Amino acid sequence: MSTIKFLLLPAALCLFLTGCILFGANESEGHITKDFYLKRWDERDREIIFNVTRDPLNENVAIQKNAFAVGHSSDFIIAKQHPYKDQEVYSRLFSERNFRWHYELKDPADTIFLIREDSIYTENDKWYHKLDRWTSPDSLKPYKKLTNYFIIDLRNYNEGYKLYKFESEEDFNNKRVSLGVPADLTYSFYDKALE
Repeated sequence: MSTIKFLLLPAALCLFLTGCILFGANESEGHITKDFYLKRWDERDREIIFNVTRDPLNENVAIQKNAFAVGHSSDFIIAKQHPYKDQEVYSRLFSERNFRWHYELKDPADTIFLIREDSIYTENDKWYHKLDRWTSPDSLKPYKKLTNYFIIDLRNYNEGYKLYKFESEEDFNNKRVSLGVPADLTYSFYDKALE
């Protein structure tokens, strides 16, 4: 009996890994237009993927996590996204060390992300913390206080596409007008829970 289990375990593992490679570990939301797809990694994490070959190993991320609104025509894709801030906070917490190999605390407000066992101290007018662990709260993934706006211009698609990113809705709307994005182009996909 144990020999059968021993032989079945590697076979099951191979099937699982093959399925992840061939079909992707993610769930697909669906085709947007041309070679662009909305991919869902879990309930929240959606990216806009560019994939000419439809091979999961050749996907290029056009718009990173978390796209929560997408609209398209044959000439344009518009999208809204809340970025993840955890990488930014991580970089601030763990970018520079002193001679004791303790990390400089660049923003005192980041102490809320440190684990309870960590300790902070000051030396030469700089703040440091000792441990290399932290807690990334869900409020940073996605960070709803910041919205990025995107326009993907597909009009010269055979030569490539152009991606425009804006941190203000006013700049986004001005570029819509200057590019000639139709005023009636709205979001066909909209996740209200992430608004």
